[in-house]
Amino acid sequence: MSRAALLFALVLPATAADPDPVKTRLDTAQDAYRAEMKVYREKGTAWLETREGTARKSGDKKAVDRVHEEQRVFRTVSDLPAAAPPDLRQRPVDAKAKLVKAYAAAVKDWTKAGDDKAAAEADKELGLIKAWKDISVTRRVWTADNWGFRLVGKGVWEETRPDGSTVRWMETDRTPEYVEIRAIFKNLKYVYRFTTTTVDTQIEPAMEFKLGAAGKWAE
Repeated sequence: MSRAALLFALVLPATAADPDPVKTRLDTAQDAYRAEMKVYREKGTAWLETREGTARKSGDKKAVDRVHEEQRVFRTVSDLPAAAPPDLRQRPVDAKAKLVKAYAAAVKDWTKAGDDKAAAEADKELGLIKAWKDISVTRRVWTADNWGFRLVGKGVWEETRPDGSTVRWMETDRTPEYVEIRAIFKNLKYVYRFTTTTVDTQIEPAMEFKLGAAGKWAE
């Protein structure tokens, strides 16, 4: 099972007749986290749109460009600029803290109950939760034959090549249709755009993407 699947669908011992109360509490915590992050993204998007409207109304091109970059960052890693309302910026922090607390409690309870497998799986997911700002972000692993990319940190992707070597890329855009990353090699800027079935490539300053290898989202 993939990490993403484990995160919100832990396969843990329980039956319909005798549900595991620890898993039930964890499921409830996960649902609450997803709901809170959905509200955060909606409110963050609306705030940035209002910010763009204000800048555009004043005819300030630099301010509009700055907001566009803030919107890109928000789409990519769920971060809002320091100018955003403090209570809005605090929402994902509080949501994550509650989820961390729920997972820590589950690890403790399963350990007490002697369910070491469940405790180990929850503890592994707890480590992932602590490493990410927005755990509900999907599209974190893209794979092709003997070649793949994994989101390993805040906007940082690691490419694993067929020979086993690795290269770091930076995520620069994320839309419902694709995720885009780029890196510089030998003074040339390479851009990869992952879709659900292919990775398209561009070497700047070329303006068009070329169809690349076939692949898919694994997480």
